[in-house]
Amino acid sequence: MNTESTRNNLPKSHSLAYRIVAPFRSLCVTIFSLFPKFFAKKLMDCFRYSNSAVGFGIRYLCLKRLAKSCGDKVIIFPAVFIIRPDCMEIGNNVSIHEFSYIDAEGGLKIGDHVGIGHGCTIMCAQHNFDEPGVLIKALDDILEPVNIGSDVWLGAHVRIMSGVTVGDGCVIGAASVVTRNIPPYSVAVGIPARVIRKRFERNNTSSKGQENKEE
Repeated sequence: MNTESTRNNLPKSHSLAYRIVAPFRSLCVTIFSLFPKFFAKKLMDCFRYSNSAVGFGIRYLCLKRLAKSCGDKVIIFPAVFIIRPDCMEIGNNVSIHEFSYIDAEGGLKIGDHVGIGHGCTIMCAQHNFDEPGVLIKALDDILEPVNIGSDVWLGAHVRIMSGVTVGDGCVIGAASVVTRNIPPYSVAVGIPARVIRKRFERNNTSSKGQENKEE
């Protein structure tokens, strides 16, 4: 996923706005850094469903203010919910698509050039249900960090559960539920998600087949 292809997939209004505002991005970020965090949270709520260029810009600036760290060109589409952004570290050129839900309370790291498809869920905490005689709702949550590497694509409606690491270069198929670590450059699908092949394995197999034919 490169920067140009990401830009081409944006609404035209946002693509135009990005080119216009880009030279002033540093100034806008500096101004927003002076705002109280509670104001940034309210502003993000107000523009959560906006599909306008202004909405895209406001959501980025608010996340930049609220997150532990946030890179350049982070695109948050409408109807995305981010809980505890202060526990979130996000790299450059990341897109989070519509109707995704992210609870970063236990700690979340997202690398560079990551695409998060629409309707995805990332949970960095889970309920404790192992205490006999105690209601589940009365127990504290178990916080476990999630680490998503660089050059990762999460298909639509993927669920990433707490304590999971998704390695660099991974592709997670649509509607998969990731409950265990996924090695780098893997393609994983299913419930629970299982690695079905390495990303470049098919190309290598094809090349070997071609070499055999030539011989």
